[in-house]
Amino acid sequence: MAIDKLKTKYSVGTWVNNVKSFFDKINEIIDNINIGSRPYKVLTLKVSQTATDNPTWIVLENTILSDINELNLSRTNPGEYVVNVSDVFKPESKCVAFIGNGKNDSNYNFRIQYNTPTAYIIFTSDILGNNDDSILLDTFVEIRVYN
Repeated sequence: MAIDKLKTKYSVGTWVNNVKSFFDKINEIIDNINIGSRPYKVLTLKVSQTATDNPTWIVLENTILSDINELNLSRTNPGEYVVNVSDVFKPESKCVAFIGNGKNDSNYNFRIQYNTPTAYIIFTSDILGNNDDSILLDTFVEIRVYN
């Protein structure tokens, strides 16, 4: 099919001569619609922690923080880790958090709870409820702040 046949009018008075830029623009619009149509902002992480070290993380999605360097995860006690950010987790009534098991089996407990407008606390324990380290292994953590 000739490029001339692929020329498409996609906004008022604008013609696309370059098919690649047309599809790039369409994908950009779709991405903006998908993100913009959510009733919340989200911070999604994959978190791991070993021994007495602070947790490490990979950001999977971030529409909450304008600067990802504002994010800090630290170990405060065995099996207790704080997710700190700038004052974004407010009001509490519009925040919700989820945590998954990651690569660990069902012999461990995972819990995340709201602490302050700047922090959530992650707790990990063995099956008997004893707080313990080295349980977070590629563990999914998602925090949402609803509009």
